[in-house]
Amino acid sequence: RQAGVVDVPGHEKFIPQMLAGAASIDLVLLVVDAGEGVMPQTQEHLQILQLLEIKRGILVLNKIDLVEEDWLDIVEEEIREQVAGTFLATAPCCRVSARTKAGLDSLLELITAEVKQLVSRDSDGPARLPVDRCFSVSGFGTVVTGTLVSGTVAVGDRLEILPQEHEARVRELQVH
Repeated sequence: RQAGVVDVPGHEKFIPQMLAGAASIDLVLLVVDAGEGVMPQTQEHLQILQLLEIKRGILVLNKIDLVEEDWLDIVEEEIREQVAGTFLATAPCCRVSARTKAGLDSLLELITAEVKQLVSRDSDGPARLPVDRCFSVSGFGTVVTGTLVSGTVAVGDRLEILPQEHEARVRELQVH
């Protein structure tokens, strides 16, 4: 299996990038710092994910090595209160420590199980690529980055850029 990862930092100036990248999300990992709990940015991200009608997710409580076990239960309860009534209401919660690697095997198992349940994207529909970034490279031309949410794209294809209604030809593709 292949997966793209969109890391969404909490700072508000990154919300536009989050919106562009989030349009292609099939599975979200809502990561909360065990020491800090749910932050305003977490709530904003959850609202955006709801608007984008994301269907699947896993709650991840990180930095568990820095707090007491009783505190983890309190933070997980706070997270459950925040996600009540959303697509994450019944999502599994995985407690991890990126530093000690505790719980990472369990998280990987959860991700694998969730990914197996995903429905493939529509490759027959029109090509739709929300653009994350657009820039020029000297001697090469315009470069756009984004995540294809439907359809297929091949070198040589002609695409319409909306809303400007410009036509462009695909000269090269890269997948990361």
